[in-house]
Amino acid sequence: MASQGQQYTLCGFAQELDWRHLHFVEPLPAHRICKACGVVPSIIAFLPCQHVLCRSCYEHCLLDDARACPLDGDHFLEEDAEWIQFPLENLLKRKVKCWNAEHGCAKVLAASEQIKHFCEDCDHHSLSCPKCSKVVLRRDVCAHLQSKCRDYAVSTTPGSSQTIHSYSQEMMSAVNASMDVRVGEMKDRLDQVIRDSNGHSDRLDEILHCVNTMKEMLLEVSCRSRTLENVASQTAASISCSKAIQEALIVHSEKLQELAQSTSNSNQAHAKALEDTNRSLEHLKENTANTLQAELRERSVADTTALKKVSDNVGTLAETFGKLLQDATNTICTNLAESNGRIGEAKDRAEQSVLSATKQKELALNTLNIRRYEFFVKGLKAIEDSTHSKGFHTYKCENIYMCGYHLSPGVHLRKVKERVFLQARLQLHKGVIDEYLQWPFNEKIQLTIKHPSRSKQCQMSENTIDSLKWYGRPEESSNPAVGFSAISFRLDDLKHEGYVTDDSLHVLWELVPKDLEK
Repeated sequence: MASQGQQYTLCGFAQELDWRHLHFVEPLPAHRICKACGVVPSIIAFLPCQHVLCRSCYEHCLLDDARACPLDGDHFLEEDAEWIQFPLENLLKRKVKCWNAEHGCAKVLAASEQIKHFCEDCDHHSLSCPKCSKVVLRRDVCAHLQSKCRDYAVSTTPGSSQTIHSYSQEMMSAVNASMDVRVGEMKDRLDQVIRDSNGHSDRLDEILHCVNTMKEMLLEVSCRSRTLENVASQTAASISCSKAIQEALIVHSEKLQELAQSTSNSNQAHAKALEDTNRSLEHLKENTANTLQAELRERSVADTTALKKVSDNVGTLAETFGKLLQDATNTICTNLAESNGRIGEAKDRAEQSVLSATKQKELALNTLNIRRYEFFVKGLKAIEDSTHSKGFHTYKCENIYMCGYHLSPGVHLRKVKERVFLQARLQLHKGVIDEYLQWPFNEKIQLTIKHPSRSKQCQMSENTIDSLKWYGRPEESSNPAVGFSAISFRLDDLKHEGYVTDDSLHVLWELVPKDLEK
């Protein structure tokens, strides 16, 4: 029969191996494992009740100056406990799997070589990715990062906490991806706002350029005004000079008087021209100022409108951005709440599963000393008719634990010619403590038919044979059922002697050790 292997925790052998789980290829013998705490100690106490304890559990079984087995409560003396040594060399020769087996290492080696292989030779050490937190082999972490955390994730052994962690990581990755999409959309909107703002900035630059041009025009007009003033001052000087010459030449020549008169006329014409020029300049200044003010007002109104539009756009974008951010926050909070809820449910289910398995083991251990099971075969008339019709009929009881074995007791009715015979029936099922039991199943089956008056009974028994087909450790769910031809009662005799009452038969089904045969 192929072995399934088992994980054990060692104690008292070597500092490198103690208190660390080792997955042995072949299961260790049941008498090497402490029945109380489950560790494999270097020395173990064999109690008179057939249970084995490590030294620590043995020291804690002292009650009222006496010792009692913590499993069944049987009292015993210290000298009755037998101490058995588990040689270190025998343990170190056994084959174990690498501690990195769940990460892909298929190495099988002696327990003595485990530390050297794990620390120096194993290439399957794993770590958590600093970006996505996925479990990645150390040799693949660079390629994993270069692939943007999409590849090289290590598939771990299925387990409740590892499944919860992987599921949480997938949920967080989905949330991160959603956030990246939202951030990209927000960036695009902000870029559009910046482009619109740049366009409005260019328009403001154009307005400033126009204002500077108007300033240059005003400076040019001012320069021209100063030039006209210089001409007027020069003309005034010429008039004063003409008057002096006129006064000086009056006494000398009448011709000079005519010249002075013409000069005077000329001066008047120049003065009138200068006055007209001044009026034109004032009119030009007024028109230019009015025109500039009107244009500036128009530009100011247009700029104010543009700035208000920009402000409105910025406000609208800010409101939209805030709404998107709020929606994204609400979505993240909702996803995280759902993730926490799922994680809590998975944790509860895992804890319930562990508690259920522990309770089943406790119940199975409590049946180690239970060897009897009583039941009634009801509806015997219908069962007899079915047997006559089909040639056989099976009455199977519920699955129970007896002596730690998971089995279904029952009876089998078989038609031989025109008579019906009742035989014992057994079927073994896969149990929760099979690794601690002796295989193949080697117990004596005894079937007792009880009389309603309790004054008599009929009883038969038969030994099991050494067959793995029916009595080996179940590999799947159940072994094939087996009937015992040596345990056979004639149904007519049982009815004639009064064993059948109320259409039922009272049956006692027992397991009797072969060394306790009566």
